[in-house]
Amino acid sequence: MVYMDVDGFSQINKKFTRQAGDRVVTIINELFEDIFHEYYSIKWGKDEFVSFLSNVSEESAEALSETLRNNIKDYDWSSIAPQLYVTGSFGVAQLNNNERVIDWVVRTIHGSIYAKRSGGNRVETGPFVLPPNISRSLGAYVS
Repeated sequence: MVYMDVDGFSQINKKFTRQAGDRVVTIINELFEDIFHEYYSIKWGKDEFVSFLSNVSEESAEALSETLRNNIKDYDWSSIAPQLYVTGSFGVAQLNNNERVIDWVVRTIHGSIYAKRSGGNRVETGPFVLPPNISRSLGAYVS
């Protein structure tokens, strides 16, 4: 699974207007679909995207995510607003044997959280096992 969150999205809305933010999300959705068109992918929340990759190794998911990360980073965002620059933080995780799906989703989200804490514009693998003290409520993670 791949989970992506737009870096600094609320600041984009504040600095460049909500319409600019909406356009950013639309373009990222298109870029996301360009890479993950073979898989079940959704926009989730205001600025989050998820793709469930079947029969894909974690390494391949990371490589696909890196391609998308670079496509987002290198896009000409100035066509929307001068000085607009957009990046994303990605989490990647592979479903473990006998793992609950909710744990897999939260582990993937935590990869994105690790990426943001490391400065954003990164792809990070989520933890292999979800610690018991971590919230499994999706509402805690999605905007």
